[in-house]
Amino acid sequence: MEKKIGENKKGLAEYWTEFLLEEFSKETDRAAVILTSSLIENTLTTLLKNYLIQISTRNDELFDGPTALLSNFNSKIQFTYRLGLISQKFAHDLNIIRKIRNDFAHNIYGSNLEEGVVKNRLTTLIYSSDILENQKEARILFPKGARGDFLMIASMMLFYLSAKIEKISKKQAKLMPTEWIYSWVYKMEKSSAATKPLRPIKNKPTKIHPKTHPKSI
Repeated sequence: MEKKIGENKKGLAEYWTEFLLEEFSKETDRAAVILTSSLIENTLTTLLKNYLIQISTRNDELFDGPTALLSNFNSKIQFTYRLGLISQKFAHDLNIIRKIRNDFAHNIYGSNLEEGVVKNRLTTLIYSSDILENQKEARILFPKGARGDFLMIASMMLFYLSAKIEKISKKQAKLMPTEWIYSWVYKMEKSSAATKPLRPIKNKPTKIHPKTHPKSI
C-alpha cells in the first residue's frame, strides 16, 4: 500500500475504487474487511488531525498510546460526529463497519461476508447507506457478491472522507488567537485611603444657566 492520494491525478472516487480493487479483490474476506477498516480508521485520524489545532510535539496525547482518548476506531467515529464533521447516519454506518471488522478479528475460523452475523450486519449496512442503490454504475466495477458490496460502500466512504480532508486542508489556518485577558490592561487609580479599581466615569449632568432655566410655577 505505497500509493498516496496526492500522487494520483485521477479523482478521489476513481482512486479509491482502483485502490481497493487492486489491493483487496483477491484477498480473503477477513483480510479485505480488516485492512479496509484500517484504512477508514486511518483516514478518520487524518481528518481529525487536520481539523484540530496543530501541536508542535511529535507525540499527540489525544491519539498516541493505548489509553489515549482517540486511540480506537469507536472513539474516533464518535468524536468526528460530535465535531459536526460527519452526520449521525454516516457515523452509524461507520460503526457497522467497525462491528464487522471486530467480528472477523475475534472469530478466527469460519467467518465470511456470506454467513451468520457478518452477513446480517452487511445487509443492514447496505440498506442503511443506500449507496449501492444510488451508485449502480459504479457497483458494476466491483466483484459480484458480498465482497463487492462491502468494498463498494467502503470506497465511497473513503472518497467522502478524503474529499473532506482536502477541503479542510485548503482553508486550514487554525491558529487560535491569544485570549484577550493576556493583553488587556487592568488600570488602577490611586487614592489616599486605598488603591481601588478604576470605575467607569459617569457623564456629569449639563449645567443650565440660571437665566435660561424656566421658573417653577
